[in-house]
Amino acid sequence: MDPGSRNPEYEPGYLLGPRTADILRLNDGETIQVTNWWKPGGSETYIATFSILQQDGVRHDLIAKSCIKMCPKETMHEWLDRRSILTENGVLFPELYAVDGATLVEEYIPFSFKDAYNVADVSVKKELHYKYIDMYKKICGSGFKPASMHDVRSRGNDVVMIDVGEDLGGRLHIDQTNMSVIIKAERNFKESTGS
Repeated sequence: MDPGSRNPEYEPGYLLGPRTADILRLNDGETIQVTNWWKPGGSETYIATFSILQQDGVRHDLIAKSCIKMCPKETMHEWLDRRSILTENGVLFPELYAVDGATLVEEYIPFSFKDAYNVADVSVKKELHYKYIDMYKKICGSGFKPASMHDVRSRGNDVVMIDVGEDLGGRLHIDQTNMSVIIKAERNFKESTGS
């Protein structure tokens, strides 16, 4: 079906189903502008990107992620627990706007980490490098063993974790710091930036 057709299921106000306005807590005069309708976001999610436009011209760019794994609500609960553990340990995430069943809505982070790094000047590149390694250490220090960090994004001068699914790995009990994490972090950084 063509998303541009008049089928109500493709109308911006129906993006998250019939309760879209309630889920997003839209105020009078706020409208939704869809950037990309629902599409696969990987093996575990479908995603849609959109903006909430206020009457005064303020725009909030958001992304909706809907879990498509078996037991999606339980998986979403697990993802939110992982996100909470990592946030408590200093890992930066997008602002969370809403959670409804197996779908979450959060701030859209505009740049892939690789793109942000590649266009940065020398001083910002140093800062991004430091922040990437620091985030990797915090993730491992929280008990996770990431298989991949390809979904890390940036606002231009930060490093933002956006995925807490299978690539993050299972959580282990940590008794002591493993210094090999720094070596793994540097290797992963080079893979992420292509440098």
